[in-house]
Amino acid sequence: MTILSDNFFHTIHHQLHKVNILCIGDVMLDRFVSGDVKRISPEAPIPILKVNNENNYFGGAGNVARNITSLHGNVTLIGIVGSDKAADDLHTLSYVDNITAELICDNNRPTSIKTRYVSEGQQILRCDHEETVSVDKKTLEKLYEKITSYLPTSDIIILSDYDKGVLTKDLCAFVIDLAKKYKKRVIVDPKSHDFKKYHGATIITPNMKEFLHMSGMNNDNHDDMALKKIAQNIIKDNDIEYILLTRSEKGMSLFHQDDSQHFATIAQDVYDVAGAGDTVVGSLAVMLAMQYPIADSVLISNIAAGVVVAKSGTATTNWQEIERAYHRIAGISNQYIIDDWDEAKEIITLQRKYGKKVGFTNGCFDILHQGHIHILNQARSLCDFLIVAVNSDDSVRMLKGNQRPIQSLESRMKILSTLDMVDMVISFNDETPFNLIMNLRPDMIAKGADYAIDDIIGAKEIREMGGDVHQLELLDGFSTSNIIEKILNK
Repeated sequence: MTILSDNFFHTIHHQLHKVNILCIGDVMLDRFVSGDVKRISPEAPIPILKVNNENNYFGGAGNVARNITSLHGNVTLIGIVGSDKAADDLHTLSYVDNITAELICDNNRPTSIKTRYVSEGQQILRCDHEETVSVDKKTLEKLYEKITSYLPTSDIIILSDYDKGVLTKDLCAFVIDLAKKYKKRVIVDPKSHDFKKYHGATIITPNMKEFLHMSGMNNDNHDDMALKKIAQNIIKDNDIEYILLTRSEKGMSLFHQDDSQHFATIAQDVYDVAGAGDTVVGSLAVMLAMQYPIADSVLISNIAAGVVVAKSGTATTNWQEIERAYHRIAGISNQYIIDDWDEAKEIITLQRKYGKKVGFTNGCFDILHQGHIHILNQARSLCDFLIVAVNSDDSVRMLKGNQRPIQSLESRMKILSTLDMVDMVISFNDETPFNLIMNLRPDMIAKGADYAIDDIIGAKEIREMGGDVHQLELLDGFSTSNIIEKILNK
């Protein structure tokens, strides 16, 4: 597996404000109608769905754009809508999803809508309202004008082709030629049966069905060597630099002239594959826009896709989820063990960008026991990102005497870092964590109920900053000092 640099996730957010991506393609409204099925219709052998709620999302090329903004990239979306309520919904969603949407109205065609009816997490029906004929000349001219305006200042260009008539062969050729003029890379998510339509693109991302269909094959019974040969022919015939083949449960394969590289799937649970291809394209574009190598970019895309298929609907992911998934498959602890307080503040800033509530608790944690686990679980339930501050060896001696700690600071921090409820472990050398709390300024601090609220270090200051202070229930009969005394008595 490709291994990312040690500081990749710590530094990536510094680069994101520079990322500008242009996404062109078939925009649609994804509508999810969910409810309960309790009986069969007396009129026909079909289920009756009792509707509970309805949710709208950007679909098609719009879902690619959603995936980009969820990773804090900047995106401009160019597409076609009708003069209807669905178009109004998409304009509203563009503000919600922080997308710069240049949606050109074509009065002669409706906005594409995919409505999925869902019960108990499973789709039971999908209805499509759409027009798939090519857009007219007047609308194409407006598209050319918008593309010419935005392409020169974009880092990466995406053609998200759902074969609904927007990305004509001439429009694709225009975009790719203009991108070459400005030395921009073009990623294509193809649905057309003709690869020649994307001649000269940098990367195309077909799934297995699209790949085999476009290559003239009728079945998917091909080994890796056969797939590599097919890909090389497509690359040569269509002047394409890379093919990223998405292979469902088999992962992804990246083909480049004489080379190929396989990325195994990382999805633990598959709940809904809707929109996973959009996640691949969006995350790939963000990585390449930041000038990361192609192998690193595909790795992140593969991980991102594995995250979203475990969610329902056309879902997106974020850097925190991707980082946790990467650490899991790489055998790395998900938690941060931090020595530098300034580095900790940067990570906290990133968590807040994700909309996370940052919590804080502290202790010696000399011999980890069930009482500690009980406290930490409670603290984590009150926040989204839990910092556990640990007394240094000198600090423990000040509090507990020269016979303590039993375990070194390094050992105590490493043990805490293996716990799922702990997101960051950091140490402090003072008798209390007051200076650390004032430095990190968490949104919440928590201590055991043996401390009165007003006696909790930093309580007054955190509340004045608008934060929360909590007392945590203690588990009777568990104490490090008691455990040590019991061992000594035996």
